[in-house]
Amino acid sequence: MEMRSEAFSQGGRMVNMEYRRLRLYILTFFSDLVLMIAGFSLASHLIGDGAGELSEADLMLAMVPLFGLIAIYGRVYSIRGLESLPYAVQRLTIALAVSAFLLVFVLFVLRPTMGIVRGQYLLGLLMAWLGMIAVRGFVALYTDKVCDGLVQNRLIIDDGGPEVLLDKALHIDVAPEMIARALDDPALLDRLGRNMRGMDRVIVSCPTERREGWTRILRAAGVQGEILSETLNRLGVLDIIRENNVAFLVVSSGTLGLRSRIIKRAMDLLISVRPFLS
Repeated sequence: MEMRSEAFSQGGRMVNMEYRRLRLYILTFFSDLVLMIAGFSLASHLIGDGAGELSEADLMLAMVPLFGLIAIYGRVYSIRGLESLPYAVQRLTIALAVSAFLLVFVLFVLRPTMGIVRGQYLLGLLMAWLGMIAVRGFVALYTDKVCDGLVQNRLIIDDGGPEVLLDKALHIDVAPEMIARALDDPALLDRLGRNMRGMDRVIVSCPTERREGWTRILRAAGVQGEILSETLNRLGVLDIIRENNVAFLVVSSGTLGLRSRIIKRAMDLLISVRPFLS
């Protein structure tokens, strides 16, 4: 078993990426909440309360927890968000837009006559959004300069399959007979398990006949195990559906489903009639 990279080693020990990610998640999450509060407060001072019944305190009380829940559910704080600034900004923008729409919708349903200062509301959202983007830019700079761009540990096991090229990944070359020996040799199996310890992803590239053995080992190791498949890659598989103990490969998406068509039509109607309700 030959190791070809020490990308995740600092001082001879493995860096725990889970704690690193948790610190960045907490920093980003509370920064978002503070920036939202600051955005509405500053907008209130700049524009004033106007004729609306809702003050900036009311907006903050309703908007901040709503955004927090939607952001967590919408994967605003995720590994991919730490690795890719465009993805982080995209998820943030979607979560903020959905939160803003839901708040206005709920207020319209519960209290149709309740006033809300549009300029104050929109300015507060804009300033909060710009501040949140700035925080994500800082986090991206921090992970790139201080953490060398590492927010997850990835191990690639090369067992004679196609070459896998991932930046800053740990590589291990194993002999063709390794998998057969490991299934019958507890010491060798333990050695493999220790190499997988602390990994967020373990990717195995091997011939078809050795995939079942590697599947057993990956499951026993208790890690997120992935096995490279050239066939699925050539087919361009979109998803895998399991039903009645049978796996089906989704290779085309087709047209929008009934639910998606209803939602799209409802949004079109809402946008169309909005000018007449103003």
